[in-house]
Amino acid sequence: MAGLVVAGFAVALERLPILAVILITLGGSVKPVGLVALPFVGLLWAGANSTWGRIWLRWIYTGLIAGVILGVLAVFTKTGLGWVSALSTPGEVRTWLSPPTAVGMAVGGFLGLFGFDVTDNTVAIARLIGTALTLCVLAWLCLRPWGRTPIRAAALAFMTLVVLGPVVQPWYVLWSLPLFAASGLTRIELKIALIGTAGFTLFGLVTSSATQDSLIQISDAIGMIVVAAVLALLLAVSPRERRLVLGEPEDKGIVPDDPPAAARARMLTMQRRVADPSP
Repeated sequence: MAGLVVAGFAVALERLPILAVILITLGGSVKPVGLVALPFVGLLWAGANSTWGRIWLRWIYTGLIAGVILGVLAVFTKTGLGWVSALSTPGEVRTWLSPPTAVGMAVGGFLGLFGFDVTDNTVAIARLIGTALTLCVLAWLCLRPWGRTPIRAAALAFMTLVVLGPVVQPWYVLWSLPLFAASGLTRIELKIALIGTAGFTLFGLVTSSATQDSLIQISDAIGMIVVAAVLALLLAVSPRERRLVLGEPEDKGIVPDDPPAAARARMLTMQRRVADPSP
């Protein structure tokens, strides 16, 4: 899924928007979350200086193309729309790596100390709040695109889905990392990405399970201690890794460092316009 989404944005930058929509829709057929990228490839299709009339028209084109592709796939694979009902499957498990689920489990566990067995309810409420916040953020990214590139907006959208989603697995971070790298990372953002990726990777190797009914297990606590110890050891004994993670004072992160690249980044940044020429 992530590969097809990245490929879609790559061809969109080469002025092949229809192929971009096709690739991203195919990515969404692998994992439906990939469809979240469609509005942002529509923004790329419209152009950085577009008005709302042009943007909405490109969104309509994008939706029609994606709908046709999904319909054709449903017919030829004989799966119909069964995948729609499967969207709720991840929510059947509990993962404390998901902030909303962890909050719901923690509140339910605390109330359980006083004899209230309401963990299922608190988790459901916390997830509902997380879903509402996710929809608000996605709407803001789409309807207030000014000042950032559509690729950056798509990366933020995927990260929002991970942070506020009902279920999180360590590899879900991969949805947004390639797009963040392509759209640029400041020095601090790059540090967060490196440390977070290393932590999630080591955590996945040493922990028992990220999906469980209890908020935390002894094995998970041991796993987190091991992760912290390994990271600290690597930073202490390896100057190369220490420079990679902590960086040098003059490091700027992953940003355009030559005039042509910087100019292209500015060209892709969405700009607000008042006039509304014909699409």
